[in-house]
Order: sequence, then C-alpha cells, then structure tokens
Amino acid sequence: MPRFNPRQTGPAQAPRPTAAEAKAENERYQTFQSRMARISEAAAKAGREDLADELVDLTQRVEDREITLEAGLEELRGHETELRALLKR
Repeated sequence: MPRFNPRQTGPAQAPRPTAAEAKAENERYQTFQSRMARISEAAAKAGREDLADELVDLTQRVEDREITLEAGLEELRGHETELRALLKR
C-alpha cells in the first residue's frame, strides 16, 4: 500500500504577528489618526477647507486600510510645504 503524502494545496500563509507587534502597529495607526485630526482641524481653522477635506479623506483611507500607513505618510509628505506654511501663520 502506498504511503499518503499530503501536498500543500495553496500558497503558504505569512506568520501572524506577535501580540507585541500587533500592539505596536495599532499604536502607530492611532498616533497617525490623532495627529491627522489635529492637522485637519488646524487647516480648517486657517480657512483651508479644501486641504482639511483632503486630509480627512486620507485619514479615512488609512483607517479603512484602503492604503497602508506607509502610503498614507508618503501622501502626507506631498502636502508638507502647504502644511508648514499653514502652521507658520
């Protein structure tokens, strides 16, 4: 009788993050969201509703995991000069 050798039927799954890694990742997202809320509020107070709306949208896309946190930070860097000028006022 031949031996039964099970084969993998699908791609291997990535290992799950440890509790500490998951906690650190969650803290990064929460920090991003709280900072974005403050920046968006400052933009709205300065009369830059268009920028505030863009930042709120960016925050929502990161929160919904439509884009990664790193991609969100990269997109935020695209607004860096606008934000620096806004905060100098």
